[in-house]
Amino acid sequence: MRRLMSLTAGTLAASLLTACSPARLLGSIEATAPGGEVYDVAYAAGPRHAMDIYLPAKGNGPEPVVVFFYGGSWRSGDRGTYRFMGRSLAACGAITIIPDYRVWPETGFPGFLEDAAASVARAREVAPQYGGDASRLFLMGHSAGAHIAAMLALDPAYLAAAGVDQKTALAGMVGLSGPYDFLPLQDPVLEEIFAPVGPRTQPITYAANASAPMLLLTGASDTTVYPGNSERLAAKVRETGGRADVIVYPGIGHIGLLAAFAAPLRFLAPARADVCGFLGLGSRVSATAAHGAEAAAR
Repeated sequence: MRRLMSLTAGTLAASLLTACSPARLLGSIEATAPGGEVYDVAYAAGPRHAMDIYLPAKGNGPEPVVVFFYGGSWRSGDRGTYRFMGRSLAACGAITIIPDYRVWPETGFPGFLEDAAASVARAREVAPQYGGDASRLFLMGHSAGAHIAAMLALDPAYLAAAGVDQKTALAGMVGLSGPYDFLPLQDPVLEEIFAPVGPRTQPITYAANASAPMLLLTGASDTTVYPGNSERLAAKVRETGGRADVIVYPGIGHIGLLAAFAAPLRFLAPARADVCGFLGLGSRVSATAAHGAEAAAR
């Protein structure tokens, strides 16, 4: 029975997040961000250069800031689809910023990294006016977005070009099902996206530059981006003196890990609680859960 429930939940998660309108439905099911939502904040010129901001309830001081990069194989995606993630993280106390960035074929490597770096620079500028603590800035991403977050956290060149010091600006990096060490490529489109293909495209190449702690989450059943990506990157970061923790969730696949952040599907894995704890917001998660239990009892 438990296996059947897991399979059913996994199928639901996959169907919700592989179609545009059902994925947006998760955003409508997730309660609006406690402190409000701000849309279409530009970080550069162009239709793919804007971001949305999700605000937590006001606390006792400036709140941590998370810039979340969605996935889509560097070929697709838009910030509106991931409204549920912005709302989910805001509910545990983080100002969450979700930018769009250019994808293939409009751009390839490193164009999307340059966009992402520009969005981080803009996030640092605007976060304080919404109660954010720019000294507690975290990068986070899923799948291709985790690759982007890891590259920015490990190769200082991209943030430096946007006027941000990678060594001092970041409080941490969170990766969900990320491809960090994925050569050789088996997909001809990916060969075009990353041409010329080589070590410079891989986050693991820059593991020795890790200056902020990393939390790498993955699913044991992920056959899209194998868990070994997270395990190898973490091992290399630790080998060179950095901090990187890995959590592998049994029975969870590539989409299921992301879906576990949405309110109706959090039973899939405790990924949200683990991330919010890493952000220093564990007590907020507990309080939210307690409030939900009280509401259910009423």
